[in-house]
Amino acid sequence: MALLAIYNLLYWISKSTTLFAGFHAEVVGHWKLITFLEFLALASLLVDLTVRWDGFKHTEKRVRFGITALMAVLFMLKLIFGVMELYMRGGVS
Repeated sequence: MALLAIYNLLYWISKSTTLFAGFHAEVVGHWKLITFLEFLALASLLVDLTVRWDGFKHTEKRVRFGITALMAVLFMLKLIFGVMELYMRGGVS
């Protein structure tokens, strides 16, 4: 979960500023592979949350659900923005 959070942080910082421009260029260059790997990581988080749900305390359930939901929303936003970038750059044939 921590690696996915760090990746999301770096991605959104590099997308909105020129601070990590090289990072964003590499992500755009390997967009399909990174999106697939991020989908697998998100699916793993969802399965882990579902399987271990009864073992968590009430506050831990809320925190884990919130973080997983945030990761899912960020994934969908990246997917939408990535497809828009592909269309704008002419990468879709």
